[in-house]
Amino acid sequence: MARYNFIPETIDSEHLFTDIAQVGIVVADLEKVMAAMELLFGAPRPQIVHAKPFHGFYRGEPAEYTADIAYYEQFNGVELEFIQPLTGQSIWADHLKDNQTALHHVRFNVRDYDACRAFLEDKGIAVYQCGDVSRDPAWKWCYFDTMEQLSFILEILGKS
Repeated sequence: MARYNFIPETIDSEHLFTDIAQVGIVVADLEKVMAAMELLFGAPRPQIVHAKPFHGFYRGEPAEYTADIAYYEQFNGVELEFIQPLTGQSIWADHLKDNQTALHHVRFNVRDYDACRAFLEDKGIAVYQCGDVSRDPAWKWCYFDTMEQLSFILEILGKS
């Protein structure tokens, strides 16, 4: 079984943002994208993960939302994550509504989640959505609203 949404054993970098681990793309039709990944890149269809985030927040408020997600790992250590929002208010539904299908986020695996989060918040970058990793709540993920500055969302993943 392929691993998905890879959580590293350790993060060795001494810098805050050096380990690009994932590129996230929001899509309206996940089945269509998976067929194209197979046709164009020979990428086998991954297991679709039906995500319902654990302790999810949206714009600072507790929230419930779901999405179907497909993870592709065969791209030189950078995971491609295709996300189709299904229910509830979420960063993914907002992105699909505003931008149709497009690059959504770049994820950095970080050694010190709390320090990175504080660093970004000190720079005036707002938390958009965050939560615990359902498979291991010791790990936290957080999306930051960097659309104005970077034209994509910045995500961090680390232990708190």
